[in-house]
Amino acid sequence: MVSDLVEFYWVNKKAEMASLTSPIVTVLNLGSFSIKPWALELVIKMEKGYMAKRDVPTTFERMRGYQNRMDKIAVLENLHKDILDEKQRGLKIKMTRYAKQHNKDLEK
Repeated sequence: MVSDLVEFYWVNKKAEMASLTSPIVTVLNLGSFSIKPWALELVIKMEKGYMAKRDVPTTFERMRGYQNRMDKIAVLENLHKDILDEKQRGLKIKMTRYAKQHNKDLEK
């Protein structure tokens, strides 16, 4: 029974990691794992390179696979944008927190 529960947990966790819905995956008792932007850039580059070598398919059977690949690239690009936006937000918070406040224009 315990093995069934553990197997169920890992099947769901693997599905969550494969879907790439969030840049951070939290695993109970192991911590949080984040996707590195450089690794994501490499995957996007490889996928785009693969798709550049292929022509747009003319049959319905191949069009489904082509569209799935294009959707995957779009998801990866959106995730990469989210990661970079989050990084910029963190830097802005740090700059605001540790920036020196100047007291100029206090006469006005």
